[in-house]
Amino acid sequence: MIALILLCCVVEAIPVPALRERHLNRSLARDEADRWVSVLDSLGVQVTSDVLLDQALKVSKDIRATRAIVLAPWRAFSRQLKLAQAWGLFAYTDPHPGRLVLEGRPKGGDWTLLFRAPNTGDERIGQVVFNRRMRGVWDDAGDRPKPGRLYNRWVTWVAKDVFDHRPDIDIVRVRFDRLSVSMDGAGTTAKEQPVHRRVRHREDYR
Repeated sequence: MIALILLCCVVEAIPVPALRERHLNRSLARDEADRWVSVLDSLGVQVTSDVLLDQALKVSKDIRATRAIVLAPWRAFSRQLKLAQAWGLFAYTDPHPGRLVLEGRPKGGDWTLLFRAPNTGDERIGQVVFNRRMRGVWDDAGDRPKPGRLYNRWVTWVAKDVFDHRPDIDIVRVRFDRLSVSMDGAGTTAKEQPVHRRVRHREDYR
């Protein structure tokens, strides 16, 4: 019985990626597909990136469907005993990470840096944005092609925090600087590209 429970926990904990078509449209997926096409070509296997991505999507769906069927009886039991292992930690590395940047501007003045991840600028702001309840919102949004409503709400919230503590700041600008990091450890290989820029005005909060 114990061996069966351990086996079910192991099967449930296997980090099978829940791929969707939108995931495969990201630059990271395309870069990985191109890299694997090159690897497979060196082994004598001819395949295109599009075919490889289609197969990855199909395999992901089939594996998840099969695992759901196999674990269906187990999950009813595991929920009661809190034995579920349905999570993945650092499932893949991202060669195009985003660096959070907050800037502020006084009325009639110039833009000034408030905070740049991981630890440049206002230490208080750093503690706020790196709080474990906050980081999951913006850290996840920075890697998405379209961050969505939750990111916009977070920008509104963090801008209000800045306005509350910095009466001299009239406008807050939030963005991510997208980096390209070499897979061979050579460091950053391309100029940072600003993405997901949002602006909030103090007057909007009155």
